[in-house]
Amino acid sequence: MSNLLSKSDTFRLKQGKVLFLAGERSDYLYIIKSGEIRLFDDRDGTLRPVAILEEKNFVEDETLFRGNKTQYIAIAAKDSELVKIKKSEIQEVLGECPEWMTNIMLALTDRLNNTMNMLSDHNIGPSEDSKLFIPRPLLQKYLASIEDYKQHKRFF
Repeated sequence: MSNLLSKSDTFRLKQGKVLFLAGERSDYLYIIKSGEIRLFDDRDGTLRPVAILEEKNFVEDETLFRGNKTQYIAIAAKDSELVKIKKSEIQEVLGECPEWMTNIMLALTDRLNNTMNMLSDHNIGPSEDSKLFIPRPLLQKYLASIEDYKQHKRFF
């Protein structure tokens, strides 16, 4: 793993900035060194929070095995430092693991994605006392950040 991290890039993402939008090509997995990244679903045109990812968590695991298009919008909820690792390098390391281990990881990723899709399909969202709840003013800031990202397409 240390060999894999030596090939990686570390970068900072300011609070409110977009890491990627749903449907974008993604060749990287991001490990959160510090900060917080929130994932949002916008399939029906409404921005709905689906996950809060904090230090030592990773972003873009759902596309590691299933194509290169992102499923969610990722926005920094706090100033964050991320490590960017090429998915091809991760897949190379996984290729050295027993097949059953890769199959378990694939099954767990699929189960998680199916659960998140089911919650989204049934409009099951956070209540006001949930950690995922986003107050309207903050939601408006996130929407503005998404529009800014679309206009300027910032890649790292």
